[in-house]
Formats: sequence, structure tokens, C-alpha cells
Amino acid sequence: MFSGTFWSARKAVEYGLIDGIADLRSKMRSLHGEKVRLRAVPMAPSGLITRLRRMPGLAPGGSEKFAFPPSLADDLISAVEARALWARFGL
Repeated sequence: MFSGTFWSARKAVEYGLIDGIADLRSKMRSLHGEKVRLRAVPMAPSGLITRLRRMPGLAPGGSEKFAFPPSLADDLISAVEARALWARFGL
């Protein structure tokens, strides 16, 4: 079972690995009735790149405006070096 092998959905049903093949809406309606309402929950992109893009002053389209102080690159490199040093000791 944990060999990394995978099967198509039909084979997985045959082997008993899954209960069936369905989409979310039809499965929820079959379980809970026709009055089920599903809400779409938008996922906000996260991560460093997305946060940097949201910063004020960073113009889209490759403009020459920067939202970051000139020392930002030095601060980032210093933080990475410090983290690497602490990681050597397992901290």
C-alpha cells in the first residue's frame, strides 16, 4: 500500500481504496439532500512574492519605482546567514 504505486479511479474502487467517483456537489446532495448550498471560499494567495507585490510604491510592469529601501537586500541576506548559522546547531 505504501509503495508509491497509484491507480486510476476505477481500479481504486475495485481495490476498495476509495468509496466512489463523484464530484463534490453531487456527493453532498446525495448525502444531505437537494437543499445543500455550498459556498465558494476564495483562497488568498500567500507567500513572500505575493506580499512583496502588494507593497505600496511597487509599480506593476517593471517600472523603476521601488517600495523597498536600498538596505533591504543587505537585511535579507543577513537574516538568511543568521538563520543558516543557527541551523548548524539545530536551533
